[in-house]
Amino acid sequence: MARTRRIKLRDSVSLRARFPGISPPTGKEAVNSVRGQDYNRAISVRGLKILILRGGALGDLLLTLPVLDEIRLNFPQAFIEVWGIRPQVDLLQAVDRVDRLDARDLAPMFVAEPIPPILRGRLREFDLAVSFLSDPDGVVARNLTFAGVQRVIRGSPTMQPGMHAVYQLASVLEPLGLALRDPVPRLKIARDHIQKPLLGFHPGSGSQAKNWPLGHWIDFIEKIASRFEGLLLIGGEVDDEVIRAFRLRWRGPPFESVVRRNLWDLARALARCTIFVGHDTGVAHLAAAVQTPTVALFGPTNPDIWCPLGSHVKTVRSAEGRMDAISVTTVLEAVRALGLVQET
Repeated sequence: MARTRRIKLRDSVSLRARFPGISPPTGKEAVNSVRGQDYNRAISVRGLKILILRGGALGDLLLTLPVLDEIRLNFPQAFIEVWGIRPQVDLLQAVDRVDRLDARDLAPMFVAEPIPPILRGRLREFDLAVSFLSDPDGVVARNLTFAGVQRVIRGSPTMQPGMHAVYQLASVLEPLGLALRDPVPRLKIARDHIQKPLLGFHPGSGSQAKNWPLGHWIDFIEKIASRFEGLLLIGGEVDDEVIRAFRLRWRGPPFESVVRRNLWDLARALARCTIFVGHDTGVAHLAAAVQTPTVALFGPTNPDIWCPLGSHVKTVRSAEGRMDAISVTTVLEAVRALGLVQET
């Protein structure tokens, strides 16, 4: 019979001794942990139950994928549950269960009052909790501990300058004695081996300041459309105005569109694309996560922190911080640099 491996959820120095060969800390020093009364109790890795709390938008969740993958890789037999925001939390593949973080019965976790018995019993099932929530006063961490979670590790959702968000999020691994080995977010999705050259483009975002001017988009697509057999216009829930404007102004070849679709349908559409071009949005992160070659345009936001990662990604950054300062020529060059567009 195989022997059951057992660990203790204790401080990072002790855990690093149990996991030889790890690298130095991977993130900022702001990671905190709270230990319950029974944190030194040895538990079976086979029966380990891990709760992960992650709010934020689609891009925020996707940037957390490498951390979740690292935890799953090191604890393959653990039960991992994530409480997050729907619909994006339903994309997760490396976990056993997901639930809505904004569910009404979870609301007491966020206030400094006694937790109802039903929620306390639910939380008490977990040996370890990793929280990426904004919790400046430690209310959530204390409630988790008082409910019976043996160890609570707190990471900050607020990103600091000078380091990419993936590495900052990975700071929660260090107290577990782990190190991030692959920083590239990945979603597994079936891809057709034979498909027509298709350009996917997303001219919208949640902020007008992050949008490349529509005239630039029209000019760019007119110049490059002949190198593809198809065009795919992508739009989200906040993109109705820009999608309508594009359709009114476009005088080129016909295009497909994927607008206001569920995230798995969107992911499958992005996986069909030969190249995707878009702004600093969750859609760009999703395109990169399904390993579609991606060109991401950045203006007021910092790509050093927020850009999609991977050798299949090219980032175009406005030196002036304005999207209208990004030239069509620069974006065309970024697309060509991916090496997938045939010159005509």
